[in-house]
Amino acid sequence: MKQRPSTSSAPISVEAGSPTLPAKARRRGSVRRGLLVFLGIAPLLVIGGGTSLALRFLRQSMSDDENARIVNAASLSKQLVDRVLAERSRQVALVASSPSVIAAAERGSSISRERKLPDKSIGELEAMFKATRSQQVDDGAKSFLADLETRLDIAETMVTDQYGYNAVTTAPSNDFVQSDEGWWQAAWTSGTTSAQAKYDSAAKATVVELASVVRNHDAKVGVVKVKFGLSVVDSVLAQGGAGGNALRVDLVDSTGRIIASSTRSDRFRDFSGYAALAGNDGNGVFTFGSDSLKQRGAVAAANGGRWRVVAHMSDATAGRAYYVAKWVLVLAVFGIMASSSLRFSSSAASSNAGSPARRRGWLVSHRR
Repeated sequence: MKQRPSTSSAPISVEAGSPTLPAKARRRGSVRRGLLVFLGIAPLLVIGGGTSLALRFLRQSMSDDENARIVNAASLSKQLVDRVLAERSRQVALVASSPSVIAAAERGSSISRERKLPDKSIGELEAMFKATRSQQVDDGAKSFLADLETRLDIAETMVTDQYGYNAVTTAPSNDFVQSDEGWWQAAWTSGTTSAQAKYDSAAKATVVELASVVRNHDAKVGVVKVKFGLSVVDSVLAQGGAGGNALRVDLVDSTGRIIASSTRSDRFRDFSGYAALAGNDGNGVFTFGSDSLKQRGAVAAANGGRWRVVAHMSDATAGRAYYVAKWVLVLAVFGIMASSSLRFSSSAASSNAGSPARRRGWLVSHRR
């Protein structure tokens, strides 16, 4: 009897004793894994690139803010210093026009002529008035000037006659004869002098000197010089620097010495970055100093260009706010990236865990 050929399919043979997934299924799994990797890495790259751009913008923005603060401090302090000097000049003019000062200068000239002082040499006059260095011709004028000193932060006031001899002084002067001094000649010729800062050994203090000619109507009868203290200037510099020690404002004279400062400092000490100030008036922020002590500063001319107002702070201090903000941002971004990495790992693990089950289902369906 002939056997009927069997219609049943032969079992599928597999290498290593197990069936294999078709190439299409393998490609599908590979695409899925690639997609998961891309979805995990792409956000991290976007976040990293965005963070880098944000840090650059943040650094530039905060640097510009600090630079603007320094420039504004120099500009405001310059305005305040010039305002103080203008007020001081007005006060000297008022002193020179005072009737008691005019009378003292005229009386001094009269007594000098009576004593024939103009006929004597400077050496003879200095020897004659070695003890007093002033004729002290008017006690009323002296009292008036002494009263002004307590109210206007004045260290010393002197009134000379028309010959340049001290007629009234509120404190012992270095010399009796003033007519050979540049300030006296400038005041007598031009009417006033510009503010000059100097250390006065007689007053034992750093002062700002201003002088004005004394007139009786149109006639020149003498010269008055007033030596002002610097406490008011210190105060306006502190105001211009907005307080604190991070941003410092110094007033520097034409020789590079510090006249006044927004912080406690020795007066007439050399300003270390004076050479770098040349050519930087009103030109924004510049850097000076050594690498370890690099400063960021701005300059504004004051007192008719004779002095410089310098607002400055260390470069490290200027960048401190940025570094704090930078690390806050970096830590925040790191937290976001770590969270994204954990989510990606969890998703990948779930995908891999489902793969064996799918393989077993495929094998069962193909063995039937």
